[in-house]
Amino acid sequence: MVTTRSGQEASNCVTERCDLVVIGAGYAGINALNAAAKYLPKGARVVVIAREKAWGGMWVDAYDFVRLHAPYQTFTAGERNWELKKPHRYQATKKEILAHFENIKNLCAKEKDLDIVELFEYEYLEHATRPRTSADGGSAVPKVVEVKSRALRPAREGAMPMPQIKVIADKMIRATGFNVQIKQPLKLGTNKVHTLAPTDVISPEWNAKLRFSEDSDKPIWVIGSGKTAMDVINYLCNHIPGAKERIHCVSGHGTAFQVRDPPEGFFNRWMNKPNTQLDNFVKIIQMFDGSNAPEVFVELEKRGFIHSALPTPDSFSLGVCSRAEIAIAKAALTPHQDKVVKAYIRDVVDGPDGPVMEFSALDSKIKEGKEEKIHTGGGLITGAAKTFERKLPEGSFIVNATEHIALAGKREFQPIIDEDGIVLCPQMLCGFTGPTANLVVHAWYLGVLEPMWRHLPRAEIGPKDQKVNGGILGLMIILLGTTCLQEAIRTKWKGNPINFQDHFQLKQPNDVPMPRLILAFLRLQAAMPDMLGKFTTTHGLHGRYTDNDPKAPKTDGEADAIILKRIALGNAAVDAELSGKPAPNPGAFFFMIFVAILAYLAFKNGFGN
Repeated sequence: MVTTRSGQEASNCVTERCDLVVIGAGYAGINALNAAAKYLPKGARVVVIAREKAWGGMWVDAYDFVRLHAPYQTFTAGERNWELKKPHRYQATKKEILAHFENIKNLCAKEKDLDIVELFEYEYLEHATRPRTSADGGSAVPKVVEVKSRALRPAREGAMPMPQIKVIADKMIRATGFNVQIKQPLKLGTNKVHTLAPTDVISPEWNAKLRFSEDSDKPIWVIGSGKTAMDVINYLCNHIPGAKERIHCVSGHGTAFQVRDPPEGFFNRWMNKPNTQLDNFVKIIQMFDGSNAPEVFVELEKRGFIHSALPTPDSFSLGVCSRAEIAIAKAALTPHQDKVVKAYIRDVVDGPDGPVMEFSALDSKIKEGKEEKIHTGGGLITGAAKTFERKLPEGSFIVNATEHIALAGKREFQPIIDEDGIVLCPQMLCGFTGPTANLVVHAWYLGVLEPMWRHLPRAEIGPKDQKVNGGILGLMIILLGTTCLQEAIRTKWKGNPINFQDHFQLKQPNDVPMPRLILAFLRLQAAMPDMLGKFTTTHGLHGRYTDNDPKAPKTDGEADAIILKRIALGNAAVDAELSGKPAPNPGAFFFMIFVAILAYLAFKNGFGN
């Protein structure tokens, strides 16, 4: 174990030595720390490098009126429970989320007597592995990883410059997740309109301008239709008198959301047709063929699983909104033909008669050689042109509520595990960054991650897929990666089977009674063989995490499907499938264990009430 304290290497460069360095202090970072702490020796030293000023990642600098999308108990690190005691459906505030992250860190430090060094407001620059020297301390691992970082803010006037810091560690986890960047006001080609970020909406300065300035009756254009846009529209309608009539939206493709509200009434909770969240996830995968996302959305809306403030949304990114939130936004954006532009904003510039908003038409609305009617939020225009414009009153407000996560284009994936086995990059192996970091770190320390990760596909999402197919492809990644990693970890798990659920199962809202949830789990298990085969052959899931490694073997989807099925379903089931024989029944014993685990969870969560 390396426990050497920091030492001065040069006038403005400091060296820190530790057992583990974690890059990132957000959802992925706190999950990585919590999982790694289970395997670190007592008294180990951990260095955390993060751009933000505290634990929390994107939540640190998010707009103050942000809340969790889902019930607060589903958003945590592994087995950690919240100290917060609220009703199950409660959505935690920004302040409460940050306190939960800090509490998890404190528990990790207390339980293993960890020395956690927090390099907040420092930026990771690069890392490299090298042979271990005597100065690095003794360890069975022949190499160490060197990480370079620098301060993001200047030193106070008169103080010594903030040093660059080089960290030398036995292991490194790069847990930056989606690396979400907080939105800034749009840089526009005119100064005759007001440009805001979501964080500005709540500020006293902009509240005063929105309510009392000479522009207090001017239009408010919300750019985007995702969860941030819904939050901004709801805040404006609830806090700025008359805002409902002033709000307009540049919606892009238009976004659909999962319905947050639990089933209402005895019949819907106990006796309705198979329609739990798990059933809807299975339905999505079974219907999707790589090109029919709009048809899938229509079916999900019929089932009451998704809804939108906009007509005919073409985008679904697994976001969640309540019926009340959607109702407020829908009322503000009605009539849609006057208040919504289903396009992308390009700029706002000075025209001969005042400001002009320039738009790019959606790809789906452009067909070469054919005239298309394009909805501009102020009438319809015809023509095959990819751009169009609309006049704006001087003094209009433009709020940048576009998405935080850009998926389009070829992403530069790092290997999940480097060739020396001491650097881990969980990325989005299981979709959501927190659960991914939790599962991947456990699998890494238990020795079951290599070579499985090489066969798990990633979503290769282009500009068109990002909006139309992105959510469905993301769901495939979540189910595939989570199932395979859970089963791989289970082979090495030495703890109580019930505790396994607390550590590694995705937390589910208890919106339906446990008997229905048990049946939904059984239906998911029955559908899993077909879905595993489809995951690795469906358009968009054919890339590998080893694509950028020239030494890595390239495998095909069919071979990967067999390997992943063996991990998730067991060798006997796959051998039976390949030979055409009926798959072996695991028997009543395993079924009883499964029911016992779910019964325990039902008791723990109040039987879905």
